[in-house]
Amino acid sequence: MAESKPTVAARANCAPYFKKCGSTPKSVASRSCWATQASVEWRLTPTWTTRCEACAAMTKAKSDRTWTLQYPTVHGDGTNSRPFAADPPQRPEQVWQSISYMIARYFHQPTYWRIGGAPVLVIYEAGRLRDTFGVAGTRQLLAELRTFARKLGHAGLHVHASHGSLPVFGELEAMGFDSYGLYSPILLAAERRPPEEELPEYGVVAADVAHDLWPRVDALSPLPCFPAASPGWDTTPRRVAPRARATPPNRTTWPVTSIVVDETPAAFEALLNSLSGK
Repeated sequence: MAESKPTVAARANCAPYFKKCGSTPKSVASRSCWATQASVEWRLTPTWTTRCEACAAMTKAKSDRTWTLQYPTVHGDGTNSRPFAADPPQRPEQVWQSISYMIARYFHQPTYWRIGGAPVLVIYEAGRLRDTFGVAGTRQLLAELRTFARKLGHAGLHVHASHGSLPVFGELEAMGFDSYGLYSPILLAAERRPPEEELPEYGVVAADVAHDLWPRVDALSPLPCFPAASPGWDTTPRRVAPRARATPPNRTTWPVTSIVVDETPAAFEALLNSLSGK
């Protein structure tokens, strides 16, 4: 990483816990306890969880860890994907209503993630804001949301662009963002592997993350880039698995999603050491 740009410590991805126990409010609380036991310092709660789940995660789970929400939820709608309940807001007034609700409803929680005293608003796909408001309009929107947050007693907002914002990372500074990053670089690195690798190996993928993907992403913007490290990737619960395996092997037809295998504690430790500069 460039020395002039601040970064934050790596975080662990709790995706395996999501697969194991489902997504009821009770299970969200259980995942919080497991994450605490694993010394995960903060967790990102996507907005594909329900409001009830988010409340359970931040108020019912007995944890001293830190939470943040991610807005909006956007997934591919390919024929092999499971259906989603609703699309993210599209019209300007819907965007304002949705984000202002999140600020008013959740950002006062004592365990909500803050940077410099300001609660963190994570935007999954900043390109949607740009398409709706334009670059200057997005900057104005974020300024108005910061003003709204201050009126509620917060120290402004720290606005972070997440994974789905990759295509517009170079425009984030002009759009008024404070930082950016990828919550699962393992996924992006796995997707770059040759299609005949049905199940990319974690060690190979992690090496690509450390030596190529992190520096490449860091160079896309002068804003602080937050690197992330995850111990694996498997989104099969989101997909309807094909009945037949491809011949010859082709990851785009089977398993039709990136599944990273052969994760080991040693490989994950090596990735974390690369992140911390050891």
